[in-house]
Amino acid sequence: MPHVHNKKFKLVGFLFFFIMLLLGACKSDEQKIAEAEAACAKKKDIDHLDVYFYGYFPGDADSLHITIKRKDKVIQNYTDVISPKIQDSLRHERYYSINRTILLTDTVFIKLKNEAVKKVYGFKYLINPHFTMMNSGWGCDFDQLVIDGKMQKDASVNFIKKGREIIEREDFERYYKPVSVKTPEIKTPVIYTQHTIAIKDVLINHHKIIQSMSEFNSRYQYVDSSKTALWECGNPLEWLDEKWMRARYGAKSDQSGTFKNYDGNVTTLYGKDIEFNTNSHVVLFNTAFAKSNSFEIPSHNIVLDKNTSMEDFQKLFPNSKMEKLEESNEVRFRFYIKSKADDCFLIYFKRGKLNYFKLWWLLC
Repeated sequence: MPHVHNKKFKLVGFLFFFIMLLLGACKSDEQKIAEAEAACAKKKDIDHLDVYFYGYFPGDADSLHITIKRKDKVIQNYTDVISPKIQDSLRHERYYSINRTILLTDTVFIKLKNEAVKKVYGFKYLINPHFTMMNSGWGCDFDQLVIDGKMQKDASVNFIKKGREIIEREDFERYYKPVSVKTPEIKTPVIYTQHTIAIKDVLINHHKIIQSMSEFNSRYQYVDSSKTALWECGNPLEWLDEKWMRARYGAKSDQSGTFKNYDGNVTTLYGKDIEFNTNSHVVLFNTAFAKSNSFEIPSHNIVLDKNTSMEDFQKLFPNSKMEKLEESNEVRFRFYIKSKADDCFLIYFKRGKLNYFKLWWLLC
């Protein structure tokens, strides 16, 4: 008897499921579209963004730099490895997924080596028909975005190499040479005993202290704002970029002490916890907070960042002198950019951790 009862129970369950399926199928298109619209209205983000590469060998596309900007703040800024695995040998297709939560209002900057940065935004869910063997309906899918000002009805970003050729399947192995991903070598820091650090010996975020405008624009796509103001006591660009300044503004005047047609204005560029100064020809580092930036001395394998404690710093710079500040939990260390000069790098610590660093000039 229990065996018969189980059969009846299974039959009733199947009939219930079948009836519910039929009831669902009986919904009008208007009802289904309304439900899809309600689902779309609740969508606030996407959980990943697919990126495809067509015609790129690993040497041309081995890594991707990604910046995610939310309103005026950069929330993600990183570089990741692209797998050498081929998804489609005929189209020479490879694939990468940005597995991050991206709000529909966010902007994503994607940089592939030797290619222009792609600016991706305007993420949108659309109502699409959903067909199955048993049912036809409507659903809400992430299916639209804007790339560099052009809207596309698609949910992915494509990099297509110019002049790429179709490679026959049987010849593919002969053309394609996989590359192994090397683990970065960790170099042991060397103790720094000097009291000076030359500008040329320092990198900020792997980049030189002084950059051309074009170099800067290719490396820092997330400049939030800028401000142009008069520097009454002069500015270091007047001698660091003197040749260009002289050609642009004329010879220096003995009376004013600066270039004949120069108004003394300098533009400050503000990025993610970092500031730069520019004369529109070169860009000079000013100040950066350690939580998003790094201070490096490559000759000594030294990298200072948000993880650097004051104890670690003093071990690396045993001859450095601590300067106490007004706040009891803040101190700083000073490194002149050359002997017999007041201009210097100032490195600040707060509560025993690296806080920020700046290039300071004595101008008045």
